[in-house]
Amino acid sequence: NEDVLTLQAELALLKSTLQAFVQECQRCASTVVRAEADAEDLETESKKAAGLIFQPRMEALEAWCREHAAAVAREQGAAAERIQQLEEELRQARWDQVPAPL
Repeated sequence: NEDVLTLQAELALLKSTLQAFVQECQRCASTVVRAEADAEDLETESKKAAGLIFQPRMEALEAWCREHAAAVAREQGAAAERIQQLEEELRQARWDQVPAPL
């Protein structure tokens, strides 16, 4: 019973941590979207002002944004898998606590 309570507490803490992490990821994703829009605006203006001099830098920034978004997605997937594992452990612990029929 104590193991079940411990698992429940750990699961609740993990869910809370994951929710905070997901919120932070969502904020980062929003920032990335804004940065990409700003980058496109900057790219347009820079082409007007200085030709193609900034193109490689813009492409590097776009590549970084894509890599960051992919990393965020991987982290979210890993956290979701861990929650599923803990939930399964909790279900198993509860099942193990059920008394055998007489």
